[in-house]
Amino acid sequence: RWERGDPQRVVELASQTDGEVGRDVASDARIELVDRGAVRERVTADGVVALADAQVIVAPVDGRVQRRVVAVGSRVEEGDDLLVLGPPPRPSVDDADAATQNEATAEDAGPDRADSDSDGGADDSVEVVIRSPAEGTVGRYPVRTSEVVAQGDPLVEIGDPARRIVLVELDASIGVRIDVGTGAVVTDPASATPEPTAATVSAVRSAVDGVVRVDVAIDGPGVSADALGALEAGDRLIVSIAVRELSDVLRVPTSALRSDDRGEFLVVDRGDRWERVDVVTGPRDGDVVSLLSPGDARVGDRVVVP
Repeated sequence: RWERGDPQRVVELASQTDGEVGRDVASDARIELVDRGAVRERVTADGVVALADAQVIVAPVDGRVQRRVVAVGSRVEEGDDLLVLGPPPRPSVDDADAATQNEATAEDAGPDRADSDSDGGADDSVEVVIRSPAEGTVGRYPVRTSEVVAQGDPLVEIGDPARRIVLVELDASIGVRIDVGTGAVVTDPASATPEPTAATVSAVRSAVDGVVRVDVAIDGPGVSADALGALEAGDRLIVSIAVRELSDVLRVPTSALRSDDRGEFLVVDRGDRWERVDVVTGPRDGDVVSLLSPGDARVGDRVVVP
């Protein structure tokens, strides 16, 4: 015999039998109810604050980032200096030897061949100053000081600080299930009192290399300015996005769900006995899980929570 009032023992016995357990086994167990309602499956990921519709300035030549002239969040006018790009690293000894050999080969091929290989490129010892193409606010530097960049790589973003988004990168298998207008929740982990704030998916980009970029708008109707007003571009947030919603489904607290080698099950109060009920679960939303195949579970059933 097991000890009276041991709810964990009820679950163990239900796992070992086909269901019926003595009525008085778990008289002091915590009880939860099966109910019906909505369940929203969510994906949670890190995101970075950026400016919506930002203008991206790219590197005009290969080089190395020497220094940033202005800080993120600074207001700039058209023509203001933003960043200084220095020459790229000099080639290694092996690379230099290879380049010398290539030059010798070109010279052996004659003057016409040598001229065709010369592109008249810019002097690699000259610094290039990157200037703002328009009035705006520096939203983000995707590159770090001393980082080597190639022609066309993004260097700085300029935009409107009154319209911020959170950039989230998700695996394509999840990202393709998200639509514009889907609800989201953002939380600032750096806040002394982190409070979830409602937000909305404003854009879903096409997948690139198996990754989908999702933009989550944090400025606009329904968003608390007090909660997010101090955030700046580059700050990191935790973002939770709904990827699936079941509006009318049986559900139970996840704490009531148990599993063994036969699958997931609940221990249900049948009045004169406790009974194992095998179930198939679906999306989870916080501490609630949906029952896609509820077995004999019904709305109002009392389930044991060990």
